[in-house]
Amino acid sequence: MVKRILAIVAIFIFTSIAWAILGGTIFSRTYSLNKSLEGKVASNWGTSHTQSPPSAFTETVTPKIVEETVDGKKVTKTVEERTVNNLKLESSRIAVDLKLEHRQKGLLWYSTYKVKFAGSYLFKNSTDINLVSFSFYFPTSQAIYDDLLFTVNGEAVEISNQQNSISATSAIAPGETAK
Repeated sequence: MVKRILAIVAIFIFTSIAWAILGGTIFSRTYSLNKSLEGKVASNWGTSHTQSPPSAFTETVTPKIVEETVDGKKVTKTVEERTVNNLKLESSRIAVDLKLEHRQKGLLWYSTYKVKFAGSYLFKNSTDINLVSFSFYFPTSQAIYDDLLFTVNGEAVEISNQQNSISATSAIAPGETAK
């Protein structure tokens, strides 16, 4: 009887050690690959998002006469000097709807999400120029942006799309606001 109990205890101890080794190996392999898996998760489902407000600015171009010495001779050239006047953001109203979706990569689960974002920003043209440019930077360039609508004072404007931002230009009288 004692031999059977010792055999059962020995089997229990060796089985416990084997499970501990197997669990430790899986744990070690899983978490040692976390950094490389995070990159794959980012390429499949996007990276962290940080949204900054849009910017608005006016630009003036003034001709400037510049004198240079080329091959011992004085040469005068007219160069365009650009001055950018950033407009102050007066107010903003933001609405965000997050939908959490867990995704599995390997043995790890990652928190991914879908975002519905709506933002209304108010700028005042404090310059004497009536052509205002707007730029809106995306949170990340590795994401898909569906149903994007960019309006100025309720009217759709023609946008220029870059890799990580969009920009538009609209006529806003000096002293007037643009939403």
